Amino acid sequence: MYKFIVDFSIGDNFMKKLYTIGHNGHGGLTGLTRTLIDHNIKLVVDVRRRAWSAHPDYRKNNLKNWLDETGIYYVHIPEVAPSNEMRVWWNDILKKYPPAGEKVPFKEWEKYIEKFCTPELELQVQSLAEYIKEINITACLLCAENSAENCHRSIVADMLLYSKDPRTGKDILEDIETVEDL
Repeated sequence: MYKFIVDFSIGDNFMKKLYTIGHNGHGGLTGLTRTLIDHNIKLVVDVRRRAWSAHPDYRKNNLKNWLDETGIYYVHIPEVAPSNEMRVWWNDILKKYPPAGEKVPFKEWEKYIEKFCTPELELQVQSLAEYIKEINITACLLCAENSAENCHRSIVADMLLYSKDPRTGKDILEDIETVEDL
C-alpha cells in the first residue's frame, strides 16, 4: 500500500466522484489550480510514467511545489502508466488517425486496453484505491493529454472505480459513484 504523509485534515472533503485531468489546455498552472480548487480536489495523483513536461511548470518538483502552496497534495505514481515501449507502440497507432489520434477506432482502443491491463497494473491500482479510501479525500488523476479519451488515465480511473477488496469482494471505493474528466 502507498504510504504518504498528508498535511491536511483527513476525510474532511470526500466527494462521490473521482476526477481526471490533463495538464494541457487549462491556461497554465493558475488555470489548472483554479479547476482543481473549484472541484474541491485535495489530492493530485500524477499518473505519467515520467513526471516531465516540455513546459517547466508541469515537471514533477515544480508542480508538486506549486500544488503544495495551494493546499493540494501531490503524489507521483508511475507504476500505473504505460511502459515506454507501449507508448511508442500507441503513438505509432495514433499517427494513422490524424489529427493527433482524435478518431481512433474502438478496435484499436480495445487492443490498447488489453495490452495495458496486466495483473501488475491491477495490483498497483488496488493499492492506490486503498490509499484513496484510507485518506478519504477527493482525488484527481493527472496526465498530459487534454482529454481522457484515448488516454490511460481513463482506464486507471475505471479500474479504481471497480477495484475489489480481496478480503470482502466489495468495491474498495464503494462511495465513489462516477468519474469526471475536467
